[in-house]
Amino acid sequence: MLILPLSSAVCASGQGIIHQQVLQQTVARDVIYKNITRFTDTGWQNIHILEMNLDSPYSRLELLIPEKGIQSGSTLEQMTDGRQVVAAINGDFFISGNYYSPVGTVVENGEIYSSPTYRSDELAVFSLSDRNVPMVDYWDWSIALEIKGQKLDISAGLYWMISKGPTVTG
Repeated sequence: MLILPLSSAVCASGQGIIHQQVLQQTVARDVIYKNITRFTDTGWQNIHILEMNLDSPYSRLELLIPEKGIQSGSTLEQMTDGRQVVAAINGDFFISGNYYSPVGTVVENGEIYSSPTYRSDELAVFSLSDRNVPMVDYWDWSIALEIKGQKLDISAGLYWMISKGPTVTG
């Protein structure tokens, strides 16, 4: 069973729950949406949860990527239009402007669309193992160029180039 909390307001240890209301709705076979409204000694929380049976033949978890590619701006509604989707989650923040880029990691079937952030200790990554085991963890990354047995770490250089934006010369 996969449970995805869809809120940054998650009850930390030590918070006393004063009042709580849970609304539950079956969205589709093996997919349940829950909305938990909670008042604690530190304030209100509005928690959205989507529970899904990953072993069910009637449901699957997929990555939504804009039709024009990950670098294009697109809304969740645009990405789900014309598809058989019963629930969609905006699971990341985006850098927007002339170019769009997810802040977090985007990988599907071993293909990297967006690498882990350079702030690997600040932004956790949700992932599924090859056996459909859900995990939330911090990813770190490095890129090395190897030529005739010599390795050169180019991660820092790539980060510098990405952070400065594309440069066109000619």
